[in-house]
Amino acid sequence: MKIAILDLYNQEPNTGIRAIKELIRAHHPEHLFQIFEIRQQDQWPKISDWDVFISSGGPGDPTESETIWPAKWKHFFQQLMEYNEQQTPQKPAFLICYSFQLFCHHFNLGVASRRYKPSYGSYPCLLSPYGKKDIIFGQLPATFQIADFRSYQITLPNTKNLKKLEAKILAMEKERPSINKAQALMAAQFTPYMYGTQFHPEANGDKVKESFKLEEEKLTKFLGNKTYQKAVEKLENVAGINQTQATVLPRFLDFAMSIVLKNDSKI
Repeated sequence: MKIAILDLYNQEPNTGIRAIKELIRAHHPEHLFQIFEIRQQDQWPKISDWDVFISSGGPGDPTESETIWPAKWKHFFQQLMEYNEQQTPQKPAFLICYSFQLFCHHFNLGVASRRYKPSYGSYPCLLSPYGKKDIIFGQLPATFQIADFRSYQITLPNTKNLKKLEAKILAMEKERPSINKAQALMAAQFTPYMYGTQFHPEANGDKVKESFKLEEEKLTKFLGNKTYQKAVEKLENVAGINQTQATVLPRFLDFAMSIVLKNDSKI
């Protein structure tokens, strides 16, 4: 199986692409993959040449319109959805964090906005009734732990447009009664062949914990000392993040492989 990884990190230092590559190598070493640098180098995979697409997280405002690449990104995924409606074998896709936000914004599936403060660290997430039955997310506990790194969010789902795509919300941010803020969408099955999360399913809890300690000065400045210390305390137990890492993308790749093999068997 051939996997195209769309890199949206804008050539900024990150651990996301490395984590995706490590996860593929660990769970499916037989699969081939290639990185496509979207924002700076304008590299785009040809849909017919690849079996699976993973679009990464990245920095920035998902509503940005000053550059050309977001419109090209939207067009690419519009083409992919049309391809999957008309052709076999279908090409599954997974959208991570910033890519999830871009998709929701460009297809008007919710409201994109800046968070009242950054979400940075380990947080609980709630499965929806659809999520509990899903072939990927149904393997997680009803309340599961995520690695979350974002200053923007998608809230207030547009039920009309979600229904048009036959999309299903699979998980939501945990409600915070003490804070009068809308819950964010955290995972969705946008189409039968396209999944996405607003969190980072590729993240390893031990490495997140290590990175927080190595970047204490930078993160304290970014988050404030009180928020940083709370985040470090939450990372004392990383088993929940590691369970999510071991479940979501590996099961998505299993799902994708079942589609490829099912269609191969018909040739």
